[in-house]
Amino acid sequence: MKFIPFLFLSMFIFSSCTSKPTMKKTNQHTVSEASKRLAAEEESSLFTELSFTRGHTTMSKRAQEDLRRLYEVARQKGKIDEVKVITWADTEYPSTDLIRLPKSDRRLVNRRNDAIEDYIDGLDKTIDVDRFSMAERPSTYEILFSTEDARVKRTLVKAGIPDSGSASKVPRKASKSIVIFVMDDKP
Repeated sequence: MKFIPFLFLSMFIFSSCTSKPTMKKTNQHTVSEASKRLAAEEESSLFTELSFTRGHTTMSKRAQEDLRRLYEVARQKGKIDEVKVITWADTEYPSTDLIRLPKSDRRLVNRRNDAIEDYIDGLDKTIDVDRFSMAERPSTYEILFSTEDARVKRTLVKAGIPDSGSASKVPRKASKSIVIFVMDDKP
């Protein structure tokens, strides 16, 4: 009987000593804390992370299925106001010293965003898709006027995403996209 409190104390100590980021299991894959934080800021519970094969822009069958399933859930909940697509190249977010990744990485992000937008367009042509490239930092203008691009990137940085200059690459975001369905609250 004296062993039970010791067991609980040991479990608490060992579970709190981990340095791994918390990941949430949803629809048979994990979603990072950064994604959850951004979705919460967008007041949405309808989001997912998609992974791309390094150097490729084609969505996998699993990514297509995850996105289609999320679209169906969103559609059942009401009117979809917009979909936000935040995409990385095969390199982490640029450091403050780098400002932007090479042109080839920026093109890769644009083509991945095209693939996701085309897939969403195939599901419903009326949905507005907002695209964000994590291959470059917001400009001074975007920061000064607090544009949506600057706000989204600031939220992700505060959530702890690694950049190209950081020693820690956890939680890794290279080759990923976050897709958030934002619902229209109007009756």
